[in-house]
Amino acid sequence: MGRPGRRATYNTAAMNLGTVGIAPFFLVVAAPFASGRISATRTSCGAYAIVGNLVVLGEVQIDDCSGLFDPPLVTPGRESPVSRGGAEVAKTGFWFRKQVPVTSAQITSKLCGLRSFAGVQPRQQETSLPFPALTEITIQFSHVAYPLEEEFSKRGTGISHYQTWSPEDSRARMPGADVLVVSGFWDNALLDVADRLKYIQSIGAGFDQFPLDELRERGIRLASAQGTNKNGVSEHAMALILGLSRKIHDARDNQRKHFWRQMISDIPMREDELAGKTMGIIGMGQIGSRVAKLAKAFDMRVIATKRDINNYEGPADEVLPPDQVDRLFRESDWLVLNCPLTPETRGIVDARALEMMKPSAFLINVARGACVDEEALIEALRTGAIAGAGLDHFYDDPLPPESPIWDLDNAIITPHTGGETQLYEANLLDIMMGNLERLARGETELHNEIV
Repeated sequence: MGRPGRRATYNTAAMNLGTVGIAPFFLVVAAPFASGRISATRTSCGAYAIVGNLVVLGEVQIDDCSGLFDPPLVTPGRESPVSRGGAEVAKTGFWFRKQVPVTSAQITSKLCGLRSFAGVQPRQQETSLPFPALTEITIQFSHVAYPLEEEFSKRGTGISHYQTWSPEDSRARMPGADVLVVSGFWDNALLDVADRLKYIQSIGAGFDQFPLDELRERGIRLASAQGTNKNGVSEHAMALILGLSRKIHDARDNQRKHFWRQMISDIPMREDELAGKTMGIIGMGQIGSRVAKLAKAFDMRVIATKRDINNYEGPADEVLPPDQVDRLFRESDWLVLNCPLTPETRGIVDARALEMMKPSAFLINVARGACVDEEALIEALRTGAIAGAGLDHFYDDPLPPESPIWDLDNAIITPHTGGETQLYEANLLDIMMGNLERLARGETELHNEIV
């Protein structure tokens, strides 16, 4: 006993749980049953919940972590005295010596490392705490635009579900959800009302908005949507590259002006080709690997950084450890960011990095805006320190109207649409359902597991 997510089962007709003040109290099991079933379960906050499935008396749940019992470790044959905190009694199935006859109860306890109650021994075999049957859970989809409820309904799973379309509605309905599918509506305050929450499916590949330590403490699982839009994001990166290389943005501007551009004598001002150019990729996950594959189809040389260079099999010509990222800054004609936002990647493209880049080089960011020092980038684009940039995310999202980036002719910006695809909902629901089925089978490893 004592491991998170494990349960030991006790069979007993009556159990002395300790004392309130100096008066003992007892759990009484009435006829026609000679014994009841009591399970001690480690809760998300680190205590044990005592669940009495006693048929006659109904369910008794001890699930608070205020430290009522002291000492925290209860050993076989030893009673644990109750501290002066007393017991919170709602409708109770106990009879206290204070003669409080009632029909259901919640008693606060902290029984970390629980062994037994007053000589009542646990069964030798422990079983994994089961995830509820899928037909017993409720899923809350929370997104401002994606019709997740509509798409999920088409699958006919029989699982209860609904969608919220605003942060306010998301919080209001949170207490009824076992599963939350969310991204931009996430607020840490949701945990204050997440009474039943067991699993979070992030709608995006990023997860920097979630309080990982607190989720672990509460026993709430979290998975990202990594891979859901790998095709979309990688193709978006290539679209930005092709757009800048072939000057599609200039052609569109000229189209609106009804202006037919003539042939150009100034060679560096012409459209260019990708063959033979060097692409540097920071972030060789699923998206970065596919960008590399697409780049090779255009006969580009690909170099990249990866945390574990020994665990790579892919199309890149050379994979370097992160401490050699300066080589990418110096050698790349096209520097592509696909990395998650971490302490190591925050501001990885700063003034120093931009100074190392070729004046003919381009920056493509389909990662997080905070991976780039925006002020330094604006200056580099204004002064021609680099040739241009394709940007899908910014430090402030949405990009403020007053940002000078809007007016830079050598930049193409997209409103964080790199991951948009008509298959997004279907891909995301595949990940979510796969993980819910794993949890329902009692498995612990999740696809795209974060917590």
